[in-house]
Amino acid sequence: MLYFGVLDVIVLLFAIVDIACADDHEVRGLPRLLWIFIVLLLPLIGSIAWFIAGRPAAVVPRNRTPNARRFPEYDKPGRFIPEDPAADEEFLQRCQERAEQQRQAAKRQRAQDDPPNNDAADQDRPAASPAPSTIRLASPAEGTAATMTDSSTQHEGLADLIRERLVCGFWPYDDVRESVREHIDDDSDITADTAIALLDSMWDQRIAEQQSWPETGDFGRLQQMFAQLEAEGILGRMCFMCCNNCAFDAIDDERTPTDDAGAAYPYREWAYVYFHAQDADRLGAPDPLLYLAYSAWTHHSRLPQDLVDAAQSGDGAARRESVERSEVLLGEQIVAAATRCGLTPQWSGSRHERIALQIRDWRKPLPPRAA
Repeated sequence: MLYFGVLDVIVLLFAIVDIACADDHEVRGLPRLLWIFIVLLLPLIGSIAWFIAGRPAAVVPRNRTPNARRFPEYDKPGRFIPEDPAADEEFLQRCQERAEQQRQAAKRQRAQDDPPNNDAADQDRPAASPAPSTIRLASPAEGTAATMTDSSTQHEGLADLIRERLVCGFWPYDDVRESVREHIDDDSDITADTAIALLDSMWDQRIAEQQSWPETGDFGRLQQMFAQLEAEGILGRMCFMCCNNCAFDAIDDERTPTDDAGAAYPYREWAYVYFHAQDADRLGAPDPLLYLAYSAWTHHSRLPQDLVDAAQSGDGAARRESVERSEVLLGEQIVAAATRCGLTPQWSGSRHERIALQIRDWRKPLPPRAA
């Protein structure tokens, strides 16, 4: 009997703590205070009922990036919860592919600069044995060739960095120059003056190239799409903040207050869509996908009024349904705008997943360079 008594106390305490930690808008069935009263009145039965019928259900599928926050009239307002850049598999894969491309380029360059070794010892070397080092001390000429190859590889890597930044088009000259300086380490054969000269040359070439553009391609289409969404009350931001976490924290301040300060939601924009700087960085790669974050601050206008009223009155199920439907309707609205503007969106239809735009013709003019 003592054992069961201790077990009852443990279950009761766990249930009370669990209820206290749950958000009011996520509690199912009954209000949270009523659940606490039931658990205290009927400890074992009430606790079991809480775990079965009252405990908040998980709404985010496993291995999915959350893409929704709750509305501001709820106790803990929420919006898009962005993914950690370190968990961005596509971004990390692109970095790995780029590193592998650079290694392969360096290998090909070494093969061109280093004459074949026709020594008998090398001809008899087993296939599984490692190839001889390309840097040997026997010949000063070979050492010079290896040094030139390493310098060429560093130059190529720096040129790739500058090219990607210029293709993206969002970063001003001073920011790109800072990136170039950070790219050069103490062991680099490229001096700061040489690196800046390369940047200046490539910047001027890009400016000259822009003069021949008939239009701005997918960048112009994206501008048109964001303008249409702004007209529909959806805040749009390009290359917004450095990463998802910072953008998530800052997006609230981008809204436009209305004159009606006493309104339940005193802002002109009811939802938002953006991509951040790490998303923009992908635009320098071949055939990139541009991922859009989105969410709503309040209910979608196409929701039934009775659902909105029930959600605002405290009905937990209605709140969850209104969030789900508002996010999906918003996603459909963004996809429709992208299609109208000539872009190619990719979206599963789940509010838990971001919308991707297939970019095939990105031509964004560089920002004006300060004198």
